[in-house]
Amino acid sequence: MSTISPAKRKREHGTLAAAKKQRRSTMAINMGSNTEFKSMVEKLKDEIVMSISNINKVRVLIELLNEPDIANRCTVMAVLCQLFYRFMGDGTMSGLHSSSEKDMLVSEWLYKQLEEFSGFLLQCIKDTNGVLCTRALDSRMLLLEAELITVSSSDGIFRMENTLQKVITLILNSRNVELASEHFIKAYGSRYFDVRHFTYLGLRHLSTQKSRSDFLDGIIVFLTKLESTSVHNPHPGYFSSHTQLISRQFHSFKQRGATWLAVLNGDLNKLQRKSLLGLIPHHIAPFIDRLELLSDFLDDSFHVGGSISLMALSGLFQLIQEKNLDYPDFFRKLYSLTGPATIHSKHRTRFFRLLQTFLSSTHLPASLVASFAKRLSRLALFSSPPAIVVIVPLVYNLLKAHPSCTFMLHRARKWLDVRGSLEGCTINDPFRAAEEDPIRTSAIESSLWELETLQTHYHPNVATICQILSQQFTKQEYNMEDFLDHSYASMVGSDLIKDLKKPPVVEFSIPQTIFPKLDENFQSGIGRLWNFNP
Repeated sequence: MSTISPAKRKREHGTLAAAKKQRRSTMAINMGSNTEFKSMVEKLKDEIVMSISNINKVRVLIELLNEPDIANRCTVMAVLCQLFYRFMGDGTMSGLHSSSEKDMLVSEWLYKQLEEFSGFLLQCIKDTNGVLCTRALDSRMLLLEAELITVSSSDGIFRMENTLQKVITLILNSRNVELASEHFIKAYGSRYFDVRHFTYLGLRHLSTQKSRSDFLDGIIVFLTKLESTSVHNPHPGYFSSHTQLISRQFHSFKQRGATWLAVLNGDLNKLQRKSLLGLIPHHIAPFIDRLELLSDFLDDSFHVGGSISLMALSGLFQLIQEKNLDYPDFFRKLYSLTGPATIHSKHRTRFFRLLQTFLSSTHLPASLVASFAKRLSRLALFSSPPAIVVIVPLVYNLLKAHPSCTFMLHRARKWLDVRGSLEGCTINDPFRAAEEDPIRTSAIESSLWELETLQTHYHPNVATICQILSQQFTKQEYNMEDFLDHSYASMVGSDLIKDLKKPPVVEFSIPQTIFPKLDENFQSGIGRLWNFNP
């Protein structure tokens, strides 16, 4: 391997010593004076541009990258970017294939300095200072643009993919991941199709390699921002002429779908899963050509429980409606959620809103609708008043949309004996409550006796609303939004502000003893245990 001549090494040593002396002098005067530092850096740049014999002063500029002042470091980065861009543009760094030994030595030495400078820029992307992070990111992308000018198409594609993967990895590991990712997407991802293409490739690779939860958080945020900018700029340009052969439509569709699938297959926590479920309808599903892969993720999410199960069912329903997804177990899973745990949970309002949407079709089998109406009626027996005032209008809407189920309200009591008395008779409800398949519960053969029982509920609002099922169905349907926000507080508050037409009749007498003397045996029973006589 060739080395630099002793004369050059001596000149370089002298130049470095002078630069260090000058830097100490500048720091001694006032390192806060950015104007003096900038003048010194510009002077070095002019000397390098003026003559190739001053090329060793590039090393001086690289040493100045260790300045403690952020503004000074940014100044040196900008000057070095200009110099390397110029060297690669005018052929100074193309001497590796030259017949001149001098040109080969200069080119080889410059590439070593470029490699060191590039490594410095990549490390600055992870810096806590936002200004230094974004400046380093812009500088590295500018160097990449210059590098692509001097290579062939195949080498250019490889170099661009490799560099962007390093940049994206450092952005996700940055302490300013939000700022760095937003700046990268706004400046490059939204403007250039090839940058967007290789960004998807890099994120896909990282999703399969990294398992840290915080790393997946950064990937999801990065992808979400990239998707939003893709909508606003559907026709971006190209960062490099070497990548113009990449098909926009095919590769964009393929890479986006493959990247999202890689994320969905990662080790996700509940918050990440919930975030992805909200992105499925508009940002993920349009780019998945095999919807069964997406249904697997939704099926796994359903078993997590809580609001994630509801979001998974909502995503499945949208895919069934919009993408014609074949998922026969949808209503079976929905039926399994219709239970006490959901009725008494904080997600009750959202569940009833989705249930109204899922059962709104008039083409559903009558046996299926009857099963939901019967299970809801059975749950109403053990529910709080705020839940009952939601269940009853929902059952009303179901019966109104499916008239074949209305005879569940007026079914004759075939199990009574000849005398028409309930005494000594066994009443067997044909509804099979333990059956998991809503088609096989035999609810269509039962009746909604539970709602008739609630007509004598202790709460007057519940008793009143249950009376609608004993009247003619003249109302088209109830707006569920009027009932979903009911709670104990709202029901008590409405009673407190209600104007009384007449005062309630109250008969009350103050007891003289804790236990009233009900009979003569009181003293020999519990009364003798409570003797308060002195």
